[in-house]
Amino acid sequence: MQICLGATYSWAVYVAPLRESSGLGQAAVQAPFAIFYYVFPLTMAVLASVPDRIPPRVKAVVGGLLFGGAWVAAGFTAQDFRLTTLCIGVLGGIGAGFAYLVPVATAVAWFPRHKGLVTGIAIAGFGGGAALLGWVADRLLDLPGWTPYDVLRAMGVVFLAIVPLAGLAMRLPPDAVPGAATARIAARAVLGRGAFWILFLTFSAGLAAGLAINGNLRQLGASAADAVSLVPLFALSNAAGRILWGAFADRVRTASSIAANLVAWTLLLAVAPMLLGSAAGLKIFAAASGFVYGGVLVVHPVAVARRWGAAAFMRVYGWLAAAHFLAALAPPLAGRAFDLTGSFAAPLVALAVAAALAAVLVWRGRPALETPAG
Repeated sequence: MQICLGATYSWAVYVAPLRESSGLGQAAVQAPFAIFYYVFPLTMAVLASVPDRIPPRVKAVVGGLLFGGAWVAAGFTAQDFRLTTLCIGVLGGIGAGFAYLVPVATAVAWFPRHKGLVTGIAIAGFGGGAALLGWVADRLLDLPGWTPYDVLRAMGVVFLAIVPLAGLAMRLPPDAVPGAATARIAARAVLGRGAFWILFLTFSAGLAAGLAINGNLRQLGASAADAVSLVPLFALSNAAGRILWGAFADRVRTASSIAANLVAWTLLLAVAPMLLGSAAGLKIFAAASGFVYGGVLVVHPVAVARRWGAAAFMRVYGWLAAAHFLAALAPPLAGRAFDLTGSFAAPLVALAVAAALAAVLVWRGRPALETPAG
């Protein structure tokens, strides 16, 4: 299920052929990817405000139908890239927003003592799926007569078949209290606390770095040959990072896991100009950035589950996911910088500074983060 929902993570595979077929620039072709990461968290935030009205399994099935249908529809939009953006970015984002948190909340309910590890495993497919789906898309694009739109349509058919069926399997443990995965909590009890806004800003910084790199991954390379292996390398490292950072988060305090992740981002982005000068360095950067980005996406859910409890997880994390609104600016802005200068140096420096400032913020705010809500 998560492998399919993470298909948009492989968008870098489609960028070059879409630029060629549409004549658009790097920033413009990033629009579906960027808009997806506005609509996806917005949908989660809206659903978090009405958590008791839609059962989790229904959310998963509806999400699968919308997500798969969006990709199928996108396959028929070759004449107007605005419609491609509408399908992948808006409709696909709504579908993913419906379904994404269901397996995470279900896993936390089944294994409450290992929140980090099970969260990492539950969302590993979302990142790792891009390796498989990116590889498949590459092979399909190499077939005679296949266009990016043919690939989008074929992928959508697969998603329509898999995600709704997987959603039907999402069940809470027998001893769970009805509605436990979607318990209500007053907005002011969360949004009125400094801890939430610290997490919001650190999540924004970590997401921005990951999305900017992921969305422009193939243009970081010096040649097309260098770029071929980058998407699966990033994706596999991302999946591994979600699991290993999750296991790490189970063993340390909340502030320590988030600060460690942000420091790792700062150091990696600082040395990026040296790494990107060679094919080997480029692969190291892709693998390392995927791994660190995977950590961003697990240490923050763990922080939410610890501070506000598993019962309020879907509601609070739905609000926290609005951090994507800021972060989603990063891919098109980085793409625009590339269009103007032919380099990603300036965006990488800016992202390193943001990660460093966020690390300082989380460390200074650790008392608020370590105090359970009550």
